[in-house]
Amino acid sequence: MHMQTPIDGPLSGIRVLDMTSLGMGPLAGQILGDYGADVIKVEPLTGDIFRHMSPQSSPGMSHVFVQLNRNKRSIVLDLKQPAAREVLLTLTAQADVLGRKGEVDIDHRQLDIQDAT
Repeated sequence: MHMQTPIDGPLSGIRVLDMTSLGMGPLAGQILGDYGADVIKVEPLTGDIFRHMSPQSSPGMSHVFVQLNRNKRSIVLDLKQPAAREVLLTLTAQADVLGRKGEVDIDHRQLDIQDAT
């Protein structure tokens, strides 16, 4: 996990676990980070889909990915592995907010959370 100094802001002290990959999810995480939240981006082994778009400043670092993931830390987890699932459970227990969209191969009941609906 890449460590960076959190920025001060009205959301300082709030931890966000960002498991989004498309649509408005990554943008929401970016905005929360801009306001000082500690955002941790969870990516699959292949990396976020936005990493591989063009143009790229360097391999795996498209301009879109860099923009949408500023002010975020990131971790790669293979959720098919039990150890990675344990890491995810630990991160979830420490998070104030869970952003999830798309296919994440884990049942929210395993994370002991409830949908906000």
